[in-house]
Amino acid sequence: MTLDKYIPNRACCGDAYTALYEFVGRLMGVAIRSENPLSLDLASLVWKPLVGTPLDIHDLQATDELCVGAMRALLDDKALAEKGVNHDNFEDIYGFSFTYASSDGSVVDLVPDGSHMPVRWQDRHEYARLVIDFRLRELAPQIAAIRRGLLQVIPARGLALLTWKELELEVCGNPEIDVQVLKVRITCQRLLHAQTALI
Repeated sequence: MTLDKYIPNRACCGDAYTALYEFVGRLMGVAIRSENPLSLDLASLVWKPLVGTPLDIHDLQATDELCVGAMRALLDDKALAEKGVNHDNFEDIYGFSFTYASSDGSVVDLVPDGSHMPVRWQDRHEYARLVIDFRLRELAPQIAAIRRGLLQVIPARGLALLTWKELELEVCGNPEIDVQVLKVRITCQRLLHAQTALI
């Protein structure tokens, strides 16, 4: 699970913020070119679109398990029946309209005038699809800005060769530390410093 990873803030969408997101993308590119990793603990929801990989429900689940769980529960006929929810009382129990809270907490209409459209029993599949689709696309402007900045430093052809995990590794470095390699490296550095001191 990656519930502790970061995503861009959807509310940061003006020109100044767009420039900052582009700057983050350029920093990523510099980290790759200079082989100086950045500590960017971003979710796959961010990395995948940077290399053009489609997002799926697992990417959303990794950052918002509650949303995905709620939508799955809404579609589980057996669980709904066990709770006594059916065609006749669905609207009274849930009281949903075609809106949903975004990652920044603001309530967004999923369809035009969605706040005035109740979700009925027969609409629940469409509602769940719209919620998941919205949550997967809501950060597109911020991620597009990061990608534009990245492409100012890394050629698009080079970026297209990477998987999202490879991009994360290139930008952030390997989180696993091989202690034996680290010991050898420290020993080599000490020897180099000792030889330099004798010159």
